[in-house]
Amino acid sequence: CQTVGLEPDLAVAQATLDHMAVVGLTEHYNASLCLLEYLLTLRTEWCLQPRKMARVTHGVPRHSYEEDVPADLKREVAALVTRDEVLYARAKRRFAADVRLVQRYTGKELLREDTLRALEAEPPPVTVSRRDRV
Repeated sequence: CQTVGLEPDLAVAQATLDHMAVVGLTEHYNASLCLLEYLLTLRTEWCLQPRKMARVTHGVPRHSYEEDVPADLKREVAALVTRDEVLYARAKRRFAADVRLVQRYTGKELLREDTLRALEAEPPPVTVSRRDRV
Protein backbone atom coordinates (compact mmCIF):
# COMPACT_ATOMS: atom_id res chain seq x y z
CA CYS A 1 0.00 0.00 0.00
CA GLN A 2 1.36 3.40 -0.94
CA THR A 3 1.30 6.03 1.77
CA VAL A 4 2.58 9.52 2.32
CA GLY A 5 3.60 9.74 5.94
CA LEU A 6 0.81 8.18 7.95
CA GLU A 7 -1.97 9.16 5.53
CA PRO A 8 -3.28 6.14 3.58
CA ASP A 9 -3.91 6.53 -0.13
CA LEU A 10 -7.68 6.39 -0.56
CA ALA A 11 -7.47 5.68 -4.30
CA VAL A 12 -5.34 2.59 -3.65
CA ALA A 13 -7.71 1.40 -0.93
CA GLN A 14 -10.73 1.89 -3.23
CA ALA A 15 -9.07 0.04 -6.09
CA THR A 16 -8.23 -2.82 -3.73
CA LEU A 17 -11.83 -2.97 -2.51
CA ASP A 18 -13.12 -2.93 -6.09
CA HIS A 19 -10.96 -5.95 -6.98
CA MET A 20 -12.06 -8.09 -4.02
CA ALA A 21 -14.16 -11.12 -4.95
CA VAL A 22 -16.45 -10.72 -1.92
CA VAL A 23 -17.14 -7.74 0.29
CA GLY A 24 -18.83 -8.63 3.58
CA LEU A 25 -20.04 -6.52 6.47
CA THR A 26 -19.93 -7.75 10.05
CA GLU A 27 -23.27 -6.11 10.83
CA HIS A 28 -24.77 -8.26 8.04
CA TYR A 29 -22.85 -11.41 8.85
CA ASN A 30 -25.37 -13.95 7.53
CA ALA A 31 -25.88 -12.13 4.24
CA SER A 32 -22.09 -11.85 3.91
CA LEU A 33 -21.82 -15.62 4.33
CA CYS A 34 -24.49 -16.03 1.66
CA LEU A 35 -22.44 -13.96 -0.78
CA LEU A 36 -19.40 -16.10 -0.08
CA GLU A 37 -21.38 -19.33 -0.37
CA TYR A 38 -22.92 -18.21 -3.65
CA LEU A 39 -19.52 -17.23 -5.06
CA LEU A 40 -18.09 -20.64 -4.17
CA THR A 41 -21.06 -22.91 -4.95
CA LEU A 42 -23.70 -20.89 -6.86
CA ARG A 43 -26.08 -21.88 -4.06
CA THR A 44 -27.45 -20.31 -0.87
CA GLU A 45 -28.92 -23.28 0.97
CA TRP A 46 -26.49 -23.43 3.87
CA CYS A 47 -26.39 -19.73 4.69
CA LEU A 48 -30.19 -19.35 4.74
CA GLN A 49 -30.68 -22.06 7.35
CA PRO A 50 -31.95 -20.62 10.65
CA ARG A 51 -29.21 -20.59 13.26
CA LYS A 52 -28.70 -19.00 16.60
CA MET A 53 -25.70 -16.70 16.73
CA ALA A 54 -23.65 -16.79 19.90
CA ARG A 55 -23.00 -13.47 21.59
CA VAL A 56 -19.46 -13.40 22.94
CA THR A 57 -18.79 -10.57 25.36
CA HIS A 58 -15.39 -11.57 26.79
CA GLY A 59 -16.59 -10.17 30.11
CA VAL A 60 -16.75 -6.60 28.77
CA PRO A 61 -19.73 -4.68 30.22
CA ARG A 62 -22.26 -3.16 27.83
CA HIS A 63 -21.18 0.26 26.61
CA SER A 64 -22.29 2.92 24.17
CA TYR A 65 -20.04 5.09 22.02
CA GLU A 66 -22.71 7.79 21.93
CA GLU A 67 -23.21 7.87 25.71
CA ASP A 68 -19.81 6.91 27.10
CA VAL A 69 -17.33 8.79 24.92
CA PRO A 70 -16.81 12.53 25.56
CA ALA A 71 -17.66 14.90 22.70
CA ASP A 72 -14.09 16.24 22.39
CA LEU A 73 -12.74 12.72 21.96
CA LYS A 74 -15.41 11.97 19.33
CA ARG A 75 -14.26 15.04 17.37
CA GLU A 76 -10.65 13.85 17.52
CA VAL A 77 -11.63 10.38 16.31
CA ALA A 78 -13.77 11.84 13.50
CA ALA A 79 -10.77 13.79 12.22
CA LEU A 80 -8.77 10.56 12.00
CA VAL A 81 -11.29 8.39 10.18
CA THR A 82 -12.52 10.46 7.22
CA ARG A 83 -10.89 8.17 4.65
CA ASP A 84 -12.22 5.11 6.49
CA GLU A 85 -15.74 6.54 6.26
CA VAL A 86 -15.43 7.13 2.52
CA LEU A 87 -14.10 3.60 1.96
CA TYR A 88 -16.75 2.06 4.23
CA ALA A 89 -19.54 3.85 2.34
CA ARG A 90 -18.14 2.40 -0.89
CA ALA A 91 -18.01 -1.07 0.68
CA LYS A 92 -21.65 -0.79 1.80
CA ARG A 93 -22.77 0.18 -1.72
CA ARG A 94 -20.77 -2.70 -3.24
CA PHE A 95 -22.19 -5.13 -0.67
CA ALA A 96 -25.76 -4.01 -1.41
CA ALA A 97 -25.20 -4.37 -5.17
CA ASP A 98 -23.82 -7.88 -4.71
CA VAL A 99 -26.72 -8.87 -2.44
CA ARG A 100 -29.20 -7.58 -5.03
CA LEU A 101 -27.46 -9.61 -7.74
CA VAL A 102 -27.57 -12.86 -5.72
CA GLN A 103 -31.20 -12.20 -4.80
CA ARG A 104 -32.06 -11.73 -8.47
CA TYR A 105 -30.30 -14.97 -9.49
CA THR A 106 -31.64 -17.10 -6.65
CA GLY A 107 -35.05 -15.54 -5.99
CA LYS A 108 -34.22 -15.63 -2.25
CA GLU A 109 -34.24 -12.62 0.05
CA LEU A 110 -30.93 -12.13 1.83
CA LEU A 111 -31.76 -8.65 3.15
CA ARG A 112 -34.94 -6.60 3.30
CA GLU A 113 -35.43 -3.80 0.78
CA ASP A 114 -35.27 -1.04 3.42
CA THR A 115 -31.94 -2.42 4.64
CA LEU A 116 -30.55 -2.45 1.10
CA ARG A 117 -31.71 1.13 0.51
CA ALA A 118 -30.01 2.25 3.71
CA LEU A 119 -26.76 0.61 2.59
CA GLU A 120 -27.01 2.35 -0.79
CA ALA A 121 -27.80 5.77 0.67
CA GLU A 122 -25.32 8.54 0.12
CA PRO A 123 -23.05 8.90 3.13
CA PRO A 124 -22.90 12.20 5.02
CA PRO A 125 -20.30 14.52 3.53
CA VAL A 126 -16.80 14.15 4.92
CA THR A 127 -13.73 16.26 4.43
CA VAL A 128 -10.83 14.57 2.67
CA SER A 129 -7.66 16.01 1.27
CA ARG A 130 -7.55 17.09 -2.37
CA ARG A 131 -5.38 14.04 -3.20
CA ASP A 132 -8.05 11.66 -1.92
CA ARG A 133 -11.22 13.06 -3.53
CA VAL A 134 -13.57 10.36 -4.87
